[in-house]
Amino acid sequence: MVRIQRLPRLLLLLLTYLVVEIVQSIHEDSGHLNSTAASAAKAMNSIPFLKELVILKDTCNEEYFKQHNEGEQESDASSTYVVEYTGRLWFLRKTPIRFQEVIAINDISPCGTLSSIECMTKYKIGGPKADWVNCSRVSCLISKSSIQTQEGGAHNLKFTVSTDVLVRLPLFGIREKISRDITETFKNAADAFLAKTEFFKVENSEECLLK
Repeated sequence: MVRIQRLPRLLLLLLTYLVVEIVQSIHEDSGHLNSTAASAAKAMNSIPFLKELVILKDTCNEEYFKQHNEGEQESDASSTYVVEYTGRLWFLRKTPIRFQEVIAINDISPCGTLSSIECMTKYKIGGPKADWVNCSRVSCLISKSSIQTQEGGAHNLKFTVSTDVLVRLPLFGIREKISRDITETFKNAADAFLAKTEFFKVENSEECLLK
């Protein structure tokens, strides 16, 4: 009779223990998974990524520096990174133009499965006192889905990149071509950069998708 009364309490304790273990396991796993999209944005919001981006362009006289948004506590999200360089446009091959590219984190979702970064490009023709003119804006959405791999890993990054060309172009259809070229260059830079970043190295290249 005593054993019959104790059995439900033992089962209840056992079930409670199992539930606590499962919840802790899910919390730890989700923390690992959710850190990936945020970590990707923080990693790309950096001078090393800008260097990877500039390598793919015809540039010289590069200068890199960090900026901090005034009025905000300094953090990865409040800092922006800048590169200025001399380049050439295909329709002004004989005229060196000074470019400025600024990369910054737009948003990181509370759950950590989504993040976004932006790269704003400006140019100016003339001396140091000339005004910067907006040239293009690249928006990159980093999403994360948990896909179990053979090695037991559980992260998969998907990049959705779009480019807005912000200057007027006289030729029909050239805006779309330039937008595609800028988007492709950014994708290639992101792919190469994350492949070199220790945190994101994976055995299966299909785990990192750039679309």
